[in-house]
Amino acid sequence: MLFISKKGKKRIVFLTNVYDWGGTEKHLEELIVRLDLSRVEPVVLHFGRDVYSENIKRKRGVDLEIRDGGKRNSFLGYWFAFVKARPDIIVFVNGLLGAFPWQAYVAARCTLNRN
Repeated sequence: MLFISKKGKKRIVFLTNVYDWGGTEKHLEELIVRLDLSRVEPVVLHFGRDVYSENIKRKRGVDLEIRDGGKRNSFLGYWFAFVKARPDIIVFVNGLLGAFPWQAYVAARCTLNRN
C-alpha cells in the first residue's frame, strides 16, 4: 500500500549512513535538486552524521525534510524509523560497502508491503 502525502506527492525517502561529505553525497544532492518537487517529496533519513542540511537546504535552497534515524542495529529499530518517515519509495544510498546491515533491507521491504 502506498501512502500518498497530503499534497498528493509521492514521498521518496533516501536512506544514508555517512560521516563525511563525498562523491555519493554530491550525487544525491544533484538528484534531489533536479527532482520535480511538484510531484515528489524528498526526505533524507540519515543514520550517521547530517551532512545534507548545510549542502542541500542552505546552499541550494531546496525545501527538504531531513530526519535523524538515530543509532539502529535491529530489524525493529529500522522498521520503526521507516514507518515514522511514511515512505512511498525507499532508496538506499550506499557510498560504502556494508553501510547498512541486512536487517535494514528487510525492514524496508516490510514497511512498503504492509496493508
